[in-house]
Amino acid sequence: TKQENVKYLLFYRTMALAAGLLLLFLAGSAWNQERFALVSIDVNPGIELQVDGQEHVISVRAVNEDAKKLLEQIDIEHMDVQQASDIIIQKLCQGAYLKKGEENVALISVHRGRYMEQEIETRLESQVKSSLEKASLRCQMITQRVKKTHNEERTAKQYQITLGKAGLIERILGQEGRRYTKGQLASMQVKELFELIQRDNLEQESDGLQIISCGMEDTRQENLEPNPKEEPKEAQEPVEKQQDA
Repeated sequence: TKQENVKYLLFYRTMALAAGLLLLFLAGSAWNQERFALVSIDVNPGIELQVDGQEHVISVRAVNEDAKKLLEQIDIEHMDVQQASDIIIQKLCQGAYLKKGEENVALISVHRGRYMEQEIETRLESQVKSSLEKASLRCQMITQRVKKTHNEERTAKQYQITLGKAGLIERILGQEGRRYTKGQLASMQVKELFELIQRDNLEQESDGLQIISCGMEDTRQENLEPNPKEEPKEAQEPVEKQQDA
């Protein structure tokens, strides 16, 4: 009947309007996500920081129990990245995840939102590096630029790891001759992944991956410096020979 047709027409129009609003919401949400950067810090605790265009932390996520315990002790939201990373590194030292006098390994990954300036990646990396140097730590810092693909997001969610560690796993699996599963790599500590990178020259083969030494040069220079107490003896020998003559 005519009345039923009107009901059906109103129903379909309502459904179409709801679907349109849902699409607008999802598109707006995706656009909003691309206005932020994601910085992940992996040692053993895995921590993700969402950062806005002014380089302030707007949200923090812990991906494992160690990270949850660490974040319970601090409140770093709304801080700038430099302050936040200083506090995180300090807590990692206090929890003995990073140790002074030993060679540490940290994985620092940055995903830049599409609508953010490209230079922010370099600045965010340098800010975390500065935090490691302030703590007087000897550390090999693996830095990488990651893309937020569905594959990496799925890997991160499945194994409860950061997007950065998931990105590194994808890099390792992408090389020929790899005999590891995602599960095996996800269960490895960052130090073990670092050893794989070094052994297989992954840094040279993979674009956007870099290893930076923090606090290592100072130690090498100290070992190379001559003993200042020995220098005066060598300088006095020629003078004594002239007096004998």
